Amino acid sequence: MPLVIISGHPCIGKTRFSQDLKAYLESIHACSVVLINEESLGITPAAGYSSSFTEKSTRGSLKSAVDHNLSSTAWVIVDSLNYIKGFRYELYCLARTIKSTHCCVWLSCDEATSNSWSLARKDMPGGTYPQDILEDLRRRFEPPNERNRWDRPLFSASTSPASAMEPFPAAMGSSTLPEASPGSASGPAEAEAEAGAEAPAAMAAAAAAADTPGELVISSSFRRKGKSSSGASVASTFRRAAERPADTSSVPEALVFNRFDAIVASSAHSARAARAGAASVAGQAENHPAAVANTAAAVPALTAAEQRVDLFFNIYTELSAAVVAQPNSSTVKIQHGNADILYELDHVSQLITHAIAAHQSGPDMQDGAPLLLPAYGRSLELHRTVSLAELQRHRTQFVRLNSKHPPADGTQAGSMFVDFLAVQL
Repeated sequence: MPLVIISGHPCIGKTRFSQDLKAYLESIHACSVVLINEESLGITPAAGYSSSFTEKSTRGSLKSAVDHNLSSTAWVIVDSLNYIKGFRYELYCLARTIKSTHCCVWLSCDEATSNSWSLARKDMPGGTYPQDILEDLRRRFEPPNERNRWDRPLFSASTSPASAMEPFPAAMGSSTLPEASPGSASGPAEAEAEAGAEAPAAMAAAAAAADTPGELVISSSFRRKGKSSSGASVASTFRRAAERPADTSSVPEALVFNRFDAIVASSAHSARAARAGAASVAGQAENHPAAVANTAAAVPALTAAEQRVDLFFNIYTELSAAVVAQPNSSTVKIQHGNADILYELDHVSQLITHAIAAHQSGPDMQDGAPLLLPAYGRSLELHRTVSLAELQRHRTQFVRLNSKHPPADGTQAGSMFVDFLAVQL
């Protein structure tokens, strides 16, 4: 079944998004879903990413859990940072090995809200990321790119509370980072999965930060040689100023992006019907511009809940109808035979050779009766007398040909040797 890889900065609501997607797949499409994250493996943020050694161990535990749960009966959602493109490629190879589809979901959030959610998790079980580790993980994040086959299909979404006022970015195949606004962090208490209680000081600090336009920094994994004489490698980094968010006082709480409990299946259907009507109106724009203007104004805008369900529907549709990538020699596991298969190959061919020699010296050869070998499901007709030296020469040739790719067991080896002799004699 499909593999869903969640990618994004720490403390941006990835767990809430993954839980909502899991609830949608289980309730609407009756799918069996396995959610894998650090919490399910008993790894705390501070301990799992405190050093390069612990990061490698954490990634190994996540990969092992994914490999164990990938099957033909359950969806697997990897709710983790997945900030290294090489690790996303390893997960992609696991899915391709079992001929399963996969997708990557890129989540983003403004830094002020992420910081407030991180502070709110400080007193929760498991704790939160220390500030230096949080900044380091953000700096080393390698964004997904839909041009890479392991990041395709790519879905992107924003988890900021201010995104309830704005439409989602293009859900399918979008590789552009959604615009992040340093908006107010005052949202519902359930906006983050781990935030069980509000942090007034953190909320006040985030609200104060919202008054000043921030700056969005995106670091690329592409490295180039610097112009300095030392020849040090520097990261390709670009910055763009974040836009000041609009007034959020008039936004009703029902539009909050991080709510799923009030969503019903009909909301996705109504959202798609509204867009279908809008597309029909756009097709008539050339002939009736005035009528189209009036009709387009009547098309209701999608709420955040409808956008969320519509994104889930797109993920389900894309993975259910996608063409499965066929595994190649680099991902297919080699089926090895028994440890003594070479001995079996030599021993079985020797027994058949002695059986042929005994058959030629007996009365059955004179009557023209074939040699019956019921242990291997074969019979061999000899139209002439074959010397023992010739049989040994054929046996040596057969063993040499099959030593690099031996059969599975002795029975198959005997059947192959009898077929080989039938062609050679």
